[in-house]
Amino acid sequence: MRINKKEIIESTEAYIKEFFKNDHSGHDHWHSLRVAKIAKRLSEQERADEFITQMAALLHDVDDHKLSPETADTLQNARDHMEKKGLDKKMIEKICGIIDEVSFKGEDTKAASTLEGKCVQDADRLDAMGAIGIARLFAYGGVNQRPIYDPEIAPRIPKDQSEYVSGGTTSLNHFYEKLFLLKNYMNTDTGRAIAEDREEYMKEYLRRFKEEWRAEEMYAPRKKEIKKIVITGGPCAGKSTGMEKVQEEFSKRGYAVIVVPETATELISGGISPTSCAANVAYQKLQMKLQMDKEHLYWQAAYSLDDQKVLIVYDRGIMDNWAYMDKREIKKIIRLSEETEESLLNRYDAVFHLETLAKLSEDAYNKAKGNNIARTADAKGAIELDDKVINAWKKHKYFRSIANTEDKDGKINDLIKGIAEFLGLPG
Repeated sequence: MRINKKEIIESTEAYIKEFFKNDHSGHDHWHSLRVAKIAKRLSEQERADEFITQMAALLHDVDDHKLSPETADTLQNARDHMEKKGLDKKMIEKICGIIDEVSFKGEDTKAASTLEGKCVQDADRLDAMGAIGIARLFAYGGVNQRPIYDPEIAPRIPKDQSEYVSGGTTSLNHFYEKLFLLKNYMNTDTGRAIAEDREEYMKEYLRRFKEEWRAEEMYAPRKKEIKKIVITGGPCAGKSTGMEKVQEEFSKRGYAVIVVPETATELISGGISPTSCAANVAYQKLQMKLQMDKEHLYWQAAYSLDDQKVLIVYDRGIMDNWAYMDKREIKKIIRLSEETEESLLNRYDAVFHLETLAKLSEDAYNKAKGNNIARTADAKGAIELDDKVINAWKKHKYFRSIANTEDKDGKINDLIKGIAEFLGLPG
């Protein structure tokens, strides 16, 4: 008998939505839907049976020992649903075999025996990691009346299923008892790569949690003046010279000046570029993440200094990326960042744009271009990029564009005067 796989998947999604409607432990139907989505992608890469993978992923928790202990051994809920949908006995047994192998059981955990099972197992473990994993960890702990954390209760590595589900632990200990173990249990290369990224996020979260728990944040409880400015411009605009002069001049005026290096140059010099990545959006996502991480780190550094007045100077900011993307790519990057264009602009107090040398002289631009591998544009391209940079930043509440001058020091002097004016200092 032929079956309508699409209809069965849809009805199974409806079934788990009803089945888990009262679950608040992090094992709700959204969990199963995410696992099915990840498993489907893994099955495409691993060339596994997509339908069997999805069905096992969707049904993997309906007989879970934590949620339905009375059917955990027989997998009766999953079997009854599949029989109603007309799946043959052989297919039902294969799917049940996958479900039976999915769960994490401490040191007693075994790898899945089928390709489809490996995909489902990896997908289920990935949903226990990263930001989603942290949220589910505390939801489960709350439902099961576990304390968030107790420094006097040490983590323990469960040896088998019964020890894994037993109490006597804290939600935070679950990082060590399960989540940090999952990367080593991954079956697929893609699963391991995603797990590594999610594990790094969890480690950073745990570090911050314990820092806040001890109430030992590095931030001094005193009033400080921290100003964040961006110095940007087209190719060969004099940014490097300008940054040096800004650091020199405002250090004399009582500021601790912190200069944040250009992110694009760091990545491109290290071999990561729009052409080496699978797509421009993939590169731009990496660049934005690194830029945001650096900005957070340098802000922490500024707050930890003894100096009362700190000037953070960014060699380009996030909006510079807009000059290298089309409208569709920009929308996608904004969506991925969970930000808005306005919130990205407001990360900085002021923006100073230096006009590209190409707008003054093509020959002068070609000489200044030199051997910088990050500069690939000719004079015409440099002018186009300069205009795109202006367009990206012009909506900022304090945007100033500084034109070229015949005097080579004139533009830099104008930059110093502009920043002094912004800071309320004498020119």
